[in-house]
Amino acid sequence: MKHFYKIAALVLILIIGVSTAGAKKKKSGRVFYDSKSWIVNVFGNTEEYMSQTIRHKIESFPMAIPMFSASFDKDGLPDEKACEDEARRLTEEGYGKKIVDILTLNGESENTLRRLAIANVQKGDIELANENMRVSEGDNASNLLAEDYLPILMHNYIVAEVPYTYKVKDKNDNYVEKTGYWPVLFKVDIDKEQAFDIMSCLGDKERYDKLHFNVSLASRQKYYNDIIEEVPDMAVRGVLTQRAPARINIGSDAGISKGDLISFFGQRVDKEGNMYSKRISRARVSAVWPEYSQVNFEAKMSGNRKNGDVAVKTPDSKSWFGLLATWSPHIWGGKILSDIFSGYTRAGIIHHFLMDLGFSMSDCPNNKFLYYAPDKDANCLKSPMFWNIGMGYGLSKTFVGFFDFMPFFIVQYEGGFMPGNKKLLKEYEAAGEDYGKQAKTIYGNFLRVPVGLRFSFNIGYPTRLAIEAGWAFNVAFDNNAKGIKEAMKTFGGKRDGIFINLGLTF
Repeated sequence: MKHFYKIAALVLILIIGVSTAGAKKKKSGRVFYDSKSWIVNVFGNTEEYMSQTIRHKIESFPMAIPMFSASFDKDGLPDEKACEDEARRLTEEGYGKKIVDILTLNGESENTLRRLAIANVQKGDIELANENMRVSEGDNASNLLAEDYLPILMHNYIVAEVPYTYKVKDKNDNYVEKTGYWPVLFKVDIDKEQAFDIMSCLGDKERYDKLHFNVSLASRQKYYNDIIEEVPDMAVRGVLTQRAPARINIGSDAGISKGDLISFFGQRVDKEGNMYSKRISRARVSAVWPEYSQVNFEAKMSGNRKNGDVAVKTPDSKSWFGLLATWSPHIWGGKILSDIFSGYTRAGIIHHFLMDLGFSMSDCPNNKFLYYAPDKDANCLKSPMFWNIGMGYGLSKTFVGFFDFMPFFIVQYEGGFMPGNKKLLKEYEAAGEDYGKQAKTIYGNFLRVPVGLRFSFNIGYPTRLAIEAGWAFNVAFDNNAKGIKEAMKTFGGKRDGIFINLGLTF
Protein backbone atom coordinates (compact mmCIF):
# COMPACT_ATOMS: atom_id res chain seq x y z
CA MET A 1 0.00 0.00 0.00
CA LYS A 2 2.97 2.33 0.60
CA HIS A 3 3.78 2.14 -3.12
CA PHE A 4 0.24 3.30 -3.94
CA TYR A 5 0.65 6.37 -1.76
CA LYS A 6 3.90 7.25 -3.51
CA ILE A 7 2.56 6.86 -7.03
CA ALA A 8 -0.68 8.68 -6.13
CA ALA A 9 1.32 11.64 -4.86
CA LEU A 10 3.46 11.59 -8.01
CA VAL A 11 0.38 11.46 -10.24
CA LEU A 12 -1.19 14.45 -8.51
CA ILE A 13 2.03 16.48 -8.74
CA LEU A 14 2.45 15.65 -12.44
CA ILE A 15 -1.11 16.56 -13.34
CA ILE A 16 -1.03 19.85 -11.47
CA GLY A 17 2.27 20.71 -13.11
CA VAL A 18 1.12 19.80 -16.61
CA SER A 19 -2.22 21.58 -16.31
CA THR A 20 -0.52 24.69 -14.91
CA ALA A 21 2.17 24.75 -17.57
CA GLY A 22 -0.26 24.09 -20.40
CA ALA A 23 -3.01 26.40 -19.25
CA LYS A 24 -3.89 29.17 -21.64
CA LYS A 25 -2.99 32.55 -20.30
CA LYS A 26 -6.01 34.54 -19.25
CA LYS A 27 -6.41 37.95 -20.81
CA SER A 28 -6.10 40.80 -18.38
CA GLY A 29 -9.06 42.97 -17.52
CA ARG A 30 -12.57 42.19 -16.40
CA VAL A 31 -15.33 41.01 -18.70
CA PHE A 32 -18.85 42.41 -18.68
CA TYR A 33 -21.65 40.32 -20.16
CA ASP A 34 -24.65 42.56 -20.75
CA SER A 35 -27.67 40.27 -20.97
CA LYS A 36 -29.83 43.15 -22.17
CA SER A 37 -27.78 43.67 -25.30
CA TRP A 38 -27.00 40.14 -26.35
CA ILE A 39 -28.28 40.87 -29.85
CA VAL A 40 -25.68 43.09 -31.51
CA ASN A 41 -25.31 44.48 -35.02
CA VAL A 42 -22.56 43.31 -37.36
CA PHE A 43 -21.81 45.17 -40.58
CA GLY A 44 -19.61 44.21 -43.49
CA ASN A 45 -18.62 40.96 -45.17
CA THR A 46 -20.38 38.74 -42.67
CA GLU A 47 -21.44 35.65 -44.64
CA GLU A 48 -18.39 33.45 -43.98
CA TYR A 49 -17.74 34.99 -40.58
CA MET A 50 -21.27 34.39 -39.31
CA SER A 51 -21.34 30.77 -40.50
CA GLN A 52 -18.04 29.93 -38.82
CA THR A 53 -18.25 31.82 -35.58
CA ILE A 54 -21.56 33.39 -34.54
CA ARG A 55 -24.54 31.09 -34.87
CA HIS A 56 -27.14 32.94 -32.84
CA LYS A 57 -29.40 35.95 -33.24
CA ILE A 58 -27.05 38.70 -34.32
CA GLU A 59 -28.41 41.25 -36.75
CA SER A 60 -26.33 41.22 -39.92
CA PHE A 61 -26.09 44.26 -42.20
CA PRO A 62 -24.27 43.76 -45.54
CA MET A 63 -21.99 46.69 -46.16
CA ALA A 64 -19.18 47.34 -48.65
CA ILE A 65 -15.98 47.10 -46.60
CA PRO A 66 -12.82 46.98 -48.78
CA MET A 67 -10.42 44.13 -48.04
CA PHE A 68 -7.04 45.08 -46.65
CA SER A 69 -3.65 43.40 -46.78
CA ALA A 70 -1.74 42.16 -43.76
CA SER A 71 1.03 39.68 -43.12
CA PHE A 72 0.46 36.93 -40.55
CA ASP A 73 2.35 36.81 -37.26
CA LYS A 74 3.97 33.84 -35.51
CA ASP A 75 0.60 32.83 -34.04
CA GLY A 76 -0.96 32.69 -37.51
CA LEU A 77 -3.05 35.84 -36.98
CA PRO A 78 -3.16 38.95 -39.17
CA ASP A 79 -0.49 41.44 -38.07
CA GLU A 80 -1.84 43.58 -35.22
CA LYS A 81 -0.29 46.83 -36.46
CA ALA A 82 -1.83 46.37 -39.92
CA CYS A 83 -5.22 45.77 -38.31
CA GLU A 84 -4.89 48.89 -36.15
CA ASP A 85 -3.95 50.88 -39.24
CA GLU A 86 -7.14 49.61 -40.86
CA ALA A 87 -9.14 50.74 -37.82
CA ARG A 88 -7.74 54.25 -38.25
CA ARG A 89 -8.64 54.20 -41.94
CA LEU A 90 -12.21 53.15 -41.13
CA THR A 91 -12.40 56.00 -38.60
CA GLU A 92 -11.04 58.59 -41.04
CA GLU A 93 -13.42 57.48 -43.80
CA GLY A 94 -16.41 57.82 -41.47
CA TYR A 95 -17.53 54.19 -41.26
CA GLY A 96 -18.75 54.67 -37.70
CA LYS A 97 -21.12 57.39 -38.88
CA LYS A 98 -22.20 55.29 -41.89
CA ILE A 99 -23.38 52.57 -39.54
CA VAL A 100 -25.37 55.03 -37.45
CA ASP A 101 -26.89 56.29 -40.72
CA ILE A 102 -28.20 52.79 -41.40
CA LEU A 103 -29.64 52.44 -37.90
CA THR A 104 -31.35 55.84 -37.93
CA LEU A 105 -32.26 56.12 -41.63
CA ASN A 106 -29.70 58.94 -42.07
CA GLY A 107 -30.74 60.59 -38.82
CA GLU A 108 -34.39 60.94 -39.80
CA SER A 109 -36.13 58.03 -38.07
CA GLU A 110 -35.91 55.59 -35.17
CA ASN A 111 -37.90 52.84 -36.93
CA THR A 112 -34.91 50.51 -37.35
CA LEU A 113 -33.96 50.99 -33.71
CA ARG A 114 -37.53 50.23 -32.70
CA ARG A 115 -37.54 46.97 -34.66
CA LEU A 116 -34.27 45.88 -33.12
CA ALA A 117 -35.40 46.90 -29.64
CA ILE A 118 -38.49 44.70 -29.89
CA ALA A 119 -36.37 41.77 -31.08
CA ASN A 120 -33.92 42.43 -28.28
CA VAL A 121 -36.34 42.16 -25.38
CA GLN A 122 -35.54 39.20 -23.17
CA LYS A 123 -38.19 36.48 -23.11
CA GLY A 124 -39.84 36.22 -19.71
CA ASP A 125 -39.22 39.85 -18.77
CA ILE A 126 -42.87 40.83 -18.47
CA GLU A 127 -42.36 44.52 -17.73
CA LEU A 128 -40.12 45.11 -20.74
CA ALA A 129 -42.31 42.92 -22.93
CA ASN A 130 -45.29 45.12 -22.06
CA GLU A 131 -43.30 48.26 -22.83
CA ASN A 132 -42.33 46.89 -26.21
CA MET A 133 -45.91 45.95 -26.89
CA ARG A 134 -46.98 49.54 -26.27
CA VAL A 135 -44.24 50.78 -28.61
CA SER A 136 -45.34 48.37 -31.34
CA GLU A 137 -48.87 49.78 -30.98
CA GLY A 138 -47.63 53.33 -31.61
CA ASP A 139 -47.06 54.68 -28.10
CA ASN A 140 -44.18 57.04 -27.40
CA ALA A 141 -40.83 55.23 -27.22
CA SER A 142 -39.26 57.40 -24.53
CA ASN A 143 -39.75 54.72 -21.87
CA LEU A 144 -37.53 52.41 -23.85
CA LEU A 145 -34.81 54.93 -24.63
CA ALA A 146 -32.30 53.95 -21.96
CA GLU A 147 -33.34 50.29 -21.75
CA ASP A 148 -33.32 49.33 -25.40
CA TYR A 149 -32.31 51.95 -27.92
CA LEU A 150 -29.05 53.10 -26.34
CA PRO A 151 -27.51 49.60 -25.98
CA ILE A 152 -28.22 48.90 -29.66
CA LEU A 153 -26.34 52.04 -30.62
CA MET A 154 -23.48 51.05 -28.34
CA HIS A 155 -22.94 47.52 -29.69
CA ASN A 156 -22.01 47.71 -33.36
CA TYR A 157 -19.21 45.86 -35.13
CA ILE A 158 -17.58 45.84 -38.56
CA VAL A 159 -16.16 42.76 -40.27
CA ALA A 160 -13.33 43.36 -42.71
CA GLU A 161 -11.31 40.66 -44.46
CA VAL A 162 -7.64 39.89 -45.04
CA PRO A 163 -7.02 37.69 -48.12
CA TYR A 164 -4.49 34.86 -47.84
CA THR A 165 -3.40 31.97 -50.06
CA TYR A 166 -3.11 28.28 -49.26
CA LYS A 167 -2.54 25.08 -51.22
CA VAL A 168 -4.79 22.04 -51.58
CA LYS A 169 -4.60 18.85 -53.61
CA ASP A 170 -6.86 18.53 -56.65
CA LYS A 171 -8.39 15.31 -57.99
CA ASN A 172 -5.12 14.55 -59.80
CA ASP A 173 -3.19 14.82 -56.53
CA ASN A 174 -1.54 18.05 -57.63
CA TYR A 175 -1.27 21.07 -55.36
CA VAL A 176 -3.27 24.10 -56.46
CA GLU A 177 -3.35 27.54 -54.88
CA LYS A 178 -6.56 28.82 -53.31
CA THR A 179 -7.52 32.15 -51.78
CA GLY A 180 -9.15 32.41 -48.36
CA TYR A 181 -10.40 35.39 -46.37
CA TRP A 182 -9.56 35.92 -42.71
CA PRO A 183 -12.21 38.01 -40.89
CA VAL A 184 -11.08 40.83 -38.60
CA LEU A 185 -13.58 42.36 -36.20
CA PHE A 186 -13.73 46.10 -35.44
CA LYS A 187 -15.95 47.97 -32.99
CA VAL A 188 -17.68 51.32 -33.45
CA ASP A 189 -16.82 53.19 -30.25
CA ILE A 190 -20.06 54.79 -29.06
CA ASP A 191 -20.46 55.35 -25.32
CA LYS A 192 -23.68 56.09 -23.48
CA GLU A 193 -23.30 59.86 -23.74
CA GLN A 194 -22.72 59.67 -27.49
CA ALA A 195 -25.73 57.37 -27.86
CA PHE A 196 -27.87 60.02 -26.13
CA ASP A 197 -26.47 62.60 -28.55
CA ILE A 198 -27.55 60.47 -31.51
CA MET A 199 -31.10 60.19 -30.21
CA SER A 200 -31.31 63.90 -29.47
CA CYS A 201 -30.15 64.71 -33.02
CA LEU A 202 -32.78 62.68 -34.85
CA GLY A 203 -34.60 65.01 -37.23
CA ASP A 204 -32.04 67.78 -36.74
CA LYS A 205 -29.85 67.42 -39.84
CA GLU A 206 -27.42 70.20 -38.94
CA ARG A 207 -26.53 68.67 -35.58
CA TYR A 208 -26.68 65.09 -36.85
CA ASP A 209 -24.21 65.74 -39.70
CA LYS A 210 -21.55 66.84 -37.19
CA LEU A 211 -21.50 63.43 -35.45
CA HIS A 212 -18.32 61.38 -35.78
CA PHE A 213 -17.32 58.06 -34.20
CA ASN A 214 -14.06 56.20 -33.85
CA VAL A 215 -13.50 52.60 -34.92
CA SER A 216 -11.15 50.31 -32.97
CA LEU A 217 -9.75 46.78 -33.41
CA ALA A 218 -11.85 44.25 -31.48
CA SER A 219 -10.52 40.82 -32.49
CA ARG A 220 -8.25 39.14 -35.03
CA GLN A 221 -9.39 35.64 -34.07
CA LYS A 222 -11.27 33.43 -36.51
CA TYR A 223 -13.23 30.94 -34.41
CA TYR A 224 -16.04 31.47 -31.96
CA ASN A 225 -14.41 30.25 -28.74
CA ASP A 226 -11.39 32.52 -29.35
CA ILE A 227 -13.47 35.54 -30.34
CA ILE A 228 -15.72 35.54 -27.27
CA GLU A 229 -12.69 35.76 -24.98
CA GLU A 230 -11.87 39.11 -26.57
CA VAL A 231 -15.38 40.32 -27.44
CA PRO A 232 -18.04 39.36 -24.85
CA ASP A 233 -20.75 40.86 -27.11
CA MET A 234 -20.24 37.92 -29.47
CA ALA A 235 -21.10 35.31 -26.84
CA VAL A 236 -24.39 33.40 -27.02
CA ARG A 237 -26.10 34.42 -23.82
CA GLY A 238 -29.36 34.91 -22.02
CA VAL A 239 -30.50 34.82 -18.41
CA LEU A 240 -31.55 32.32 -15.76
CA THR A 241 -35.35 32.46 -15.66
CA GLN A 242 -36.12 29.80 -13.03
CA ARG A 243 -34.18 27.66 -10.61
CA ALA A 244 -36.26 24.51 -10.00
CA PRO A 245 -35.76 23.07 -12.53
CA ALA A 246 -33.10 25.50 -13.73
CA ARG A 247 -33.95 27.06 -17.09
CA ILE A 248 -32.42 29.73 -19.31
CA ASN A 249 -34.19 31.79 -21.95
CA ILE A 250 -32.09 30.68 -24.93
CA GLY A 251 -32.55 27.45 -26.82
CA SER A 252 -32.06 25.78 -30.18
CA ASP A 253 -32.98 29.02 -32.00
CA ALA A 254 -29.84 30.52 -30.46
CA GLY A 255 -27.66 27.52 -31.31
CA ILE A 256 -27.93 25.78 -27.93
CA SER A 257 -27.80 21.97 -27.96
CA LYS A 258 -27.79 19.16 -25.39
CA GLY A 259 -24.53 18.87 -23.53
CA ASP A 260 -23.44 22.49 -24.02
CA LEU A 261 -21.60 24.02 -21.10
CA ILE A 262 -23.26 27.15 -19.70
CA SER A 263 -21.41 29.57 -17.42
CA PHE A 264 -23.44 31.77 -15.09
CA PHE A 265 -22.32 35.27 -14.19
CA GLY A 266 -23.50 37.73 -11.60
CA GLN A 267 -23.12 41.48 -12.16
CA ARG A 268 -20.71 43.35 -9.90
CA VAL A 269 -19.47 46.95 -9.55
CA ASP A 270 -15.83 47.74 -8.81
CA LYS A 271 -14.49 50.60 -6.67
CA GLU A 272 -14.43 52.94 -9.66
CA GLY A 273 -18.12 52.28 -10.38
CA ASN A 274 -17.47 50.09 -13.44
CA MET A 275 -19.69 47.07 -13.93
CA TYR A 276 -18.16 43.64 -14.52
CA SER A 277 -19.34 40.03 -14.56
CA LYS A 278 -18.19 37.43 -12.02
CA ARG A 279 -18.59 33.74 -12.80
CA ILE A 280 -20.61 32.09 -10.06
CA SER A 281 -21.47 28.68 -11.47
CA ARG A 282 -21.40 26.28 -14.43
CA ALA A 283 -24.08 23.96 -15.75
CA ARG A 284 -24.67 21.44 -18.52
CA VAL A 285 -27.68 21.66 -20.88
CA SER A 286 -29.94 18.65 -20.40
CA ALA A 287 -32.99 19.55 -22.51
CA VAL A 288 -33.57 22.06 -25.31
CA TRP A 289 -36.60 23.79 -26.81
CA PRO A 290 -36.53 26.49 -29.51
CA GLU A 291 -36.62 29.43 -27.10
CA TYR A 292 -35.37 28.03 -23.78
CA SER A 293 -33.26 25.25 -22.27
CA GLN A 294 -33.06 23.27 -19.06
CA VAL A 295 -29.70 22.96 -17.32
CA ASN A 296 -28.16 21.03 -14.45
CA PHE A 297 -25.49 22.70 -12.35
CA GLU A 298 -22.22 20.80 -12.23
CA ALA A 299 -19.77 23.20 -10.59
CA LYS A 300 -20.64 25.80 -8.00
CA MET A 301 -18.03 28.53 -7.81
CA SER A 302 -19.11 31.42 -5.59
CA GLY A 303 -22.18 33.46 -4.75
CA ASN A 304 -25.83 32.52 -4.91
CA ARG A 305 -27.62 31.81 -8.17
CA LYS A 306 -30.70 33.88 -8.80
CA ASN A 307 -33.09 34.63 -11.62
CA GLY A 308 -31.56 37.21 -13.93
CA ASP A 309 -28.00 35.91 -13.70
CA VAL A 310 -26.39 35.97 -17.14
CA ALA A 311 -26.06 32.57 -18.85
CA VAL A 312 -23.21 32.33 -21.38
CA LYS A 313 -22.60 29.42 -23.75
CA THR A 314 -19.03 28.31 -23.09
CA PRO A 315 -17.27 26.13 -25.69
CA ASP A 316 -15.65 23.01 -24.26
CA SER A 317 -14.60 19.56 -25.44
CA LYS A 318 -17.42 17.67 -23.66
CA SER A 319 -14.84 15.27 -22.30
CA TRP A 320 -12.41 14.72 -19.45
CA PHE A 321 -8.85 13.49 -19.40
CA GLY A 322 -7.50 11.85 -16.28
CA LEU A 323 -4.40 10.39 -14.70
CA LEU A 324 -4.98 8.07 -11.76
CA ALA A 325 -2.91 5.93 -9.43
CA THR A 326 -4.26 2.37 -9.11
CA TRP A 327 -4.11 -0.14 -6.25
CA SER A 328 -5.34 -3.63 -5.43
CA PRO A 329 -3.83 -5.99 -2.83
CA HIS A 330 -0.07 -6.16 -3.51
CA ILE A 331 -0.51 -4.50 -6.95
CA TRP A 332 0.03 -0.81 -7.67
CA GLY A 333 0.37 1.33 -10.79
CA GLY A 334 -1.33 4.04 -12.79
CA LYS A 335 -3.63 4.65 -15.74
CA ILE A 336 -4.50 7.28 -18.33
CA LEU A 337 -8.24 7.86 -18.72
CA SER A 338 -10.29 9.34 -21.54
CA ASP A 339 -13.89 10.16 -20.58
CA ILE A 340 -16.18 11.37 -23.38
CA PHE A 341 -19.69 12.65 -22.61
CA SER A 342 -21.84 10.72 -25.08
CA GLY A 343 -25.39 11.57 -24.04
CA TYR A 344 -27.57 13.63 -21.70
CA THR A 345 -30.95 13.20 -20.05
CA ARG A 346 -33.41 15.82 -18.87
CA ALA A 347 -32.85 14.61 -15.29
CA GLY A 348 -29.20 15.66 -15.55
CA ILE A 349 -27.73 12.18 -16.00
CA ILE A 350 -24.72 12.10 -18.34
CA HIS A 351 -23.72 9.04 -20.37
CA HIS A 352 -19.97 8.43 -20.52
CA PHE A 353 -17.87 6.52 -23.04
CA LEU A 354 -14.69 5.49 -21.26
CA MET A 355 -11.26 4.44 -22.51
CA ASP A 356 -8.20 3.72 -20.41
CA LEU A 357 -4.61 2.53 -20.66
CA GLY A 358 -2.86 1.27 -17.57
CA PHE A 359 0.29 -0.36 -16.20
CA SER A 360 0.84 -1.96 -12.81
CA MET A 361 3.41 -3.94 -10.85
CA SER A 362 3.07 -6.41 -8.03
CA ASP A 363 5.19 -6.23 -4.91
CA CYS A 364 6.78 -9.31 -3.41
CA PRO A 365 6.86 -8.96 0.39
CA ASN A 366 9.29 -10.69 2.73
CA ASN A 367 11.83 -11.12 -0.09
CA LYS A 368 10.00 -14.13 -1.52
CA PHE A 369 11.18 -15.31 -4.90
CA LEU A 370 8.88 -16.78 -7.50
CA TYR A 371 9.78 -20.05 -9.14
CA TYR A 372 6.52 -21.20 -10.68
CA ALA A 373 6.33 -21.62 -14.44
CA PRO A 374 3.68 -23.77 -16.13
CA ASP A 375 5.95 -24.85 -18.98
CA LYS A 376 8.75 -25.76 -16.49
CA ASP A 377 11.30 -24.20 -18.84
CA ALA A 378 11.49 -20.97 -16.87
CA ASN A 379 11.51 -20.92 -13.10
CA CYS A 380 13.75 -18.03 -12.01
CA LEU A 381 11.19 -15.23 -12.30
CA LYS A 382 10.41 -11.83 -10.83
CA SER A 383 7.00 -10.84 -9.51
CA PRO A 384 4.27 -10.22 -12.14
CA MET A 385 3.62 -6.99 -14.06
CA PHE A 386 0.49 -6.06 -16.01
CA TRP A 387 -0.64 -3.66 -18.71
CA ASN A 388 -4.16 -3.23 -19.99
CA ILE A 389 -6.28 -1.29 -22.45
CA GLY A 390 -10.04 -1.09 -22.43
CA MET A 391 -13.33 0.60 -23.22
CA GLY A 392 -16.36 1.04 -21.02
CA TYR A 393 -19.48 2.93 -20.05
CA GLY A 394 -20.73 4.96 -17.11
CA LEU A 395 -23.65 7.09 -15.92
CA SER A 396 -23.01 10.16 -13.78
CA LYS A 397 -25.09 12.64 -11.83
CA THR A 398 -23.98 15.85 -10.12
CA PHE A 399 -25.16 16.61 -6.60
CA VAL A 400 -25.03 19.88 -4.63
CA GLY A 401 -23.19 21.58 -7.45
CA PHE A 402 -19.73 20.06 -6.95
CA PHE A 403 -19.96 16.29 -6.31
CA ASP A 404 -20.31 13.67 -9.08
CA PHE A 405 -21.35 10.06 -8.56
CA MET A 406 -20.83 7.56 -11.40
CA PRO A 407 -21.25 3.76 -11.58
CA PHE A 408 -19.16 2.32 -14.42
CA PHE A 409 -17.64 -0.77 -15.98
CA ILE A 410 -14.69 -1.22 -18.35
CA VAL A 411 -13.86 -4.25 -20.50
CA GLN A 412 -10.10 -4.60 -20.81
CA TYR A 413 -7.57 -6.74 -22.56
CA GLU A 414 -4.79 -7.34 -20.10
CA GLY A 415 -1.31 -8.64 -20.69
CA GLY A 416 0.54 -10.11 -17.73
CA PHE A 417 4.19 -11.08 -17.66
CA MET A 418 6.85 -12.29 -15.25
CA PRO A 419 10.36 -11.14 -16.27
CA GLY A 420 13.23 -13.54 -15.91
CA ASN A 421 15.21 -13.12 -12.69
CA LYS A 422 18.82 -13.33 -13.91
CA LYS A 423 20.18 -12.40 -10.50
CA LEU A 424 18.52 -15.42 -8.90
CA LEU A 425 19.70 -17.65 -11.75
CA LYS A 426 23.32 -16.58 -11.19
CA GLU A 427 22.97 -17.35 -7.48
CA TYR A 428 21.88 -20.88 -8.30
CA GLU A 429 24.64 -21.30 -10.87
CA ALA A 430 27.24 -20.08 -8.35
CA ALA A 431 25.99 -22.67 -5.88
CA GLY A 432 26.24 -25.37 -8.54
CA GLU A 433 22.49 -25.88 -8.61
CA ASP A 434 21.59 -25.66 -12.26
CA TYR A 435 18.91 -28.37 -12.57
CA GLY A 436 17.92 -26.81 -15.90
CA LYS A 437 16.79 -23.60 -14.27
CA GLN A 438 16.28 -20.65 -16.65
CA ALA A 439 15.40 -16.94 -16.49
CA LYS A 440 12.88 -16.91 -19.32
CA THR A 441 10.13 -14.29 -19.29
CA ILE A 442 6.61 -15.68 -19.61
CA TYR A 443 3.59 -13.77 -20.95
CA GLY A 444 -0.11 -14.45 -20.41
CA ASN A 445 -3.38 -13.06 -21.77
CA PHE A 446 -6.31 -12.00 -19.62
CA LEU A 447 -9.80 -10.51 -19.85
CA ARG A 448 -10.32 -7.97 -17.07
CA VAL A 449 -13.61 -6.25 -16.23
CA PRO A 450 -13.48 -3.63 -13.44
CA VAL A 451 -16.95 -2.68 -12.15
CA GLY A 452 -17.10 0.19 -9.72
CA LEU A 453 -18.11 3.65 -8.58
CA ARG A 454 -16.35 6.94 -9.23
CA PHE A 455 -16.70 9.85 -6.81
CA SER A 456 -15.51 13.19 -8.23
CA PHE A 457 -15.15 16.46 -6.35
CA ASN A 458 -14.75 19.79 -8.12
CA ILE A 459 -11.62 21.52 -6.82
CA GLY A 460 -11.24 24.20 -9.49
CA TYR A 461 -13.17 23.75 -12.69
CA PRO A 462 -12.54 21.71 -14.77
CA THR A 463 -10.15 19.89 -12.42
CA ARG A 464 -11.74 17.24 -10.21
CA LEU A 465 -10.39 14.91 -7.57
CA ALA A 466 -11.53 11.42 -8.63
CA ILE A 467 -11.76 8.36 -6.39
CA GLU A 468 -12.74 5.01 -7.92
CA ALA A 469 -13.46 1.79 -6.04
CA GLY A 470 -14.96 -1.54 -7.00
CA TRP A 471 -14.38 -5.16 -7.93
CA ALA A 472 -12.47 -6.46 -10.94
CA PHE A 473 -13.21 -9.80 -12.62
CA ASN A 474 -10.12 -11.36 -14.17
CA VAL A 475 -10.18 -14.36 -16.52
CA ALA A 476 -6.99 -16.18 -17.63
CA PHE A 477 -6.96 -17.22 -21.30
CA ASP A 478 -3.93 -19.52 -21.37
CA ASN A 479 -1.61 -21.62 -19.20
CA ASN A 480 0.90 -18.80 -18.74
CA ALA A 481 -1.88 -16.54 -17.50
CA LYS A 482 -3.02 -19.23 -15.07
CA GLY A 483 0.56 -19.62 -13.92
CA ILE A 484 0.84 -15.86 -13.28
CA LYS A 485 -2.33 -15.98 -11.18
CA GLU A 486 -0.91 -18.91 -9.18
CA ALA A 487 2.33 -16.99 -8.67
CA MET A 488 0.36 -14.10 -7.21
CA LYS A 489 -1.08 -16.41 -4.58
CA THR A 490 2.39 -17.18 -3.22
CA PHE A 491 2.44 -13.76 -1.57
CA GLY A 492 -1.29 -13.14 -1.11
CA GLY A 493 -1.88 -11.02 -4.21
CA LYS A 494 -4.96 -11.24 -6.40
CA ARG A 495 -5.61 -9.80 -9.82
CA ASP A 496 -9.34 -10.30 -9.43
CA GLY A 497 -10.84 -8.58 -6.44
CA ILE A 498 -11.11 -5.11 -4.96
CA PHE A 499 -9.42 -2.08 -6.48
CA ILE A 500 -9.00 1.59 -5.55
CA ASN A 501 -7.94 4.36 -7.97
CA LEU A 502 -7.10 7.96 -7.07
CA GLY A 503 -6.18 10.93 -9.23
CA LEU A 504 -7.40 13.99 -11.11
CA THR A 505 -9.61 14.49 -14.13
CA PHE A 506 -9.76 17.73 -16.09
